[in-house]
Amino acid sequence: MIFTFSVLEMTVMAADPITVYTGEYKTQDNQIQIQVGDNLTVDNADRQYTVALGDQQLDVQNVKKFADSGEHVSYLFLADVSGSIKSDTSDQMKKAIESVIKSMDTEDNACIMTVGNNAYAGDFSSDQKQLTDQVEKINRLHEDTNLYYGIEQALSILDTSDQVNERKCLVIFSDGKDDQVRGITKEEVTKKIEEVHIPICSVAMLGKKPADGAVDYGKILGEFARLSPGGQYILYNGKTADLAETITGVADHCNILYADLTGYQGNGTDVRLKVQLNAKGIGSAEDGYDIDSADISEAVTKSTESMTQESSDSNSAMVTDEKNEPQRISEGSVAGLIFIFVLALSCVVAILTRMKKENKKKIRKENAEEKKPVADKEIAEDQTDMKNDDPVKETAPIWEHEIKIKLIKLGQNEEEEEVSVVIHDNAVIGRNAVLSDVAFENDELLSGAHCRLSYDGKNIYIEDLHSTNGTMLNGVPLKEKYPVACDDVISLGASEWRIIW
Repeated sequence: MIFTFSVLEMTVMAADPITVYTGEYKTQDNQIQIQVGDNLTVDNADRQYTVALGDQQLDVQNVKKFADSGEHVSYLFLADVSGSIKSDTSDQMKKAIESVIKSMDTEDNACIMTVGNNAYAGDFSSDQKQLTDQVEKINRLHEDTNLYYGIEQALSILDTSDQVNERKCLVIFSDGKDDQVRGITKEEVTKKIEEVHIPICSVAMLGKKPADGAVDYGKILGEFARLSPGGQYILYNGKTADLAETITGVADHCNILYADLTGYQGNGTDVRLKVQLNAKGIGSAEDGYDIDSADISEAVTKSTESMTQESSDSNSAMVTDEKNEPQRISEGSVAGLIFIFVLALSCVVAILTRMKKENKKKIRKENAEEKKPVADKEIAEDQTDMKNDDPVKETAPIWEHEIKIKLIKLGQNEEEEEVSVVIHDNAVIGRNAVLSDVAFENDELLSGAHCRLSYDGKNIYIEDLHSTNGTMLNGVPLKEKYPVACDDVISLGASEWRIIW
C-alpha cells in the first residue's frame, strides 16, 4: 500500500523527532494487550509495531484504535483550591472542567478531587449532571498548596481503584505552586509517574499576565505531563472548546496492540517490555519499561491448562480405539505423563511468581495510603538516620495536636456500635479506605472522603468535603466549618453518630 503526504505534513513531522509512548498493559487469553500512543500528526501514517519481552520477540496479531476497542476512559480532575488561585481563575477552572465533562462519552466516568492543605476525592461517576454539580460546589480556600501530595494521591487512586476503566487520564488544574512545608517532593511525584504509566494533562492556570515565578511553576506542571505516556501541557487561554478537545484527544489518541504470548518462557523475575514503532517514510522510535513477569506466566499457564484439557480428550479417544492402534495408546500415555509433569512444574513457577506479584501489589497499595509528612528537612534527615541504624523501627509522625474521641451510633433498630477515632490535627471520614482515616465501606450514601474532623488544641470542628449527600450537625446541614460540642449528633450517609470525648 502506498501513502502520500503533503509537503506541509512532512515539514511538521520533520520539526519534532518521532516518539512512541508505552502505556499500561494487561494479559488475557494467552495474549498481552498494550496501550500505545505517538506524536504523529499524519492520520494515515503507515505504522508498523514490534513488541518484545526481554530478548524474546512476540507476534503482533492485531492493532486497534482505542475508539474501536470497546474500552472506556476514566478521568480524574485534580482542582487546586488553595489561596494562590484567584477568584476569577477559580471560576475559569470550573468552566474548563465542566467543558471536559460534557465532552466525555456516555460510558466514560470521572472523579472530582480538590487539593489545598489536604486532598479530597469523590467517587467515580458516569452521570455528567452529578459531576457538574460537584464542580459547582468547589470553593477556593485560604490555604497553602500541597500539590505534589495531591498528584501522588490522584495517581494512586487511578492505579488501584476498582472503579476505573482500562484507559485512565489525570487532568491537573493548578498554577503549579507547592508551598506545603510538610509535603512530599517533586522527585517522589516523578517516581510515581514513571511507575504507573498513566497519561497526565497539566492545565496551567496562570492568568493573563503571569509573573516570572508563576511561569517557572507552570513549567514544573509541563515536566510532569511530559514524563507521562502521551501527556500534554496546556497553558489555559480561556477557550474551553479547544481545551476539551485536547484533553479527550489525549485519552482517545492511542492504539491497542494485541501480541501473542504462545511459547513465552519467563523466569519469574522482572522483564523489559519494549515497543518499537516504524512509520514508513517518517522514522522510528522505541519505548518500554520493566514489568512483573508473573502476569505473563499466569497468562501462559492459563493457556497451558486449556491445552491440557484438549490433550486429555485426545488421549480418551485413543483409548477407545486401542484394538486398532495399540502403539498410539502407549505413546499417548507416556506423553500425557510427561505433559502432566511439565504442567505441574509450570504451576509451581506460576504460584511463586504470583506470590511475588501479590506482594508487589500489597506494597503499592500501602504506598497509596495517605502519607504523614515530617515537619521540616532536619527532622526528615534525623528519621533517615534512625531508619539506617534500625531498618525495622519507624519514627513516629509529629503532630501539633491530638485528641481521642468516640462515635456512638444512634438508632432504635441498630445494634450498639462504638468507633474510637484519634484526631491527629484532622481526621477524614468517608467510604474510601484510601482517602479516609475512618472508613465505612458498606455505607453507599457516603462519598469517598465525606467530612473532616479537625482539632486545634482547644476545639473540635467538623466540615463537609463537598459530599454528594451532605453532612448535618444536630439536624442542620453544614455549609462551612463549624465547632462541635460533646454529645452533639452528626448525620452522614445512612447513619447518625453521637460525638463524645
